[in-house]
Amino acid sequence: PDGHANQRKAFTWPQVLKLISAAEGNWVTAVMLGAYCGMRLGDCVNLKWDNVNLEEDTITFVPEKTSRGKRRKELTVPIHPTLKLHLAELKLSAAEGLMHLCPELQGRSVGGRSGLSKDFIEKVMTKAGINNQAKASKITGKGRAFSALSFHSLRHSFNSEMANKGVSQELRRHLTGHATDRMNDGYSHFTKKLLKKAVAKLPGQKAETNADRPGVSRPAPKPAPAHAAVAQSP
Repeated sequence: PDGHANQRKAFTWPQVLKLISAAEGNWVTAVMLGAYCGMRLGDCVNLKWDNVNLEEDTITFVPEKTSRGKRRKELTVPIHPTLKLHLAELKLSAAEGLMHLCPELQGRSVGGRSGLSKDFIEKVMTKAGINNQAKASKITGKGRAFSALSFHSLRHSFNSEMANKGVSQELRRHLTGHATDRMNDGYSHFTKKLLKKAVAKLPGQKAETNADRPGVSRPAPKPAPAHAAVAQSP
């Protein structure tokens, strides 16, 4: 999915909330993990309770995409209060000895005609009234259509919401596990309001003077000549 990062779109947060409301069963947990932790679909459905620490409010796991060789990297993501409430309730109702958070989805293939990605689009997005904006290949116009909105878009939403709230790229890279700023750029979708606010910070046409700059004192006016003071006296 990351190969299409620059083409992928992010869900707006109202859309994220619609997806959570529309989801049923294990899909509720999977969608919330995607939105509040930025996790990929495969990592969401295969997450174990051993990875979750509700006392310290953290989820620690090794992303499947970077689970082998030199790229292997363990990630620790803080648990958002909304997600913690859901996980705490889920833990209480879970059967004793249950290892995975999403047992109904665990182990299933993500891609393919009967994969979880397609299920998410057809069962969750459709119910939420969100179109996946699928398009055919730009080169041939044929083959498997690319969906601008999919489960992976939740990862974009996770990153973009933090970017628009002023979270530094360094922290966003750390939380998403992106190796470079360039990779993280593809997941940063800034709102028009934030971009407009940034442009508004540019100075106007009138040149800025020292007196307009903070921390620079305006020079004191020179005293009037003595003869001027005499001329003005009655």
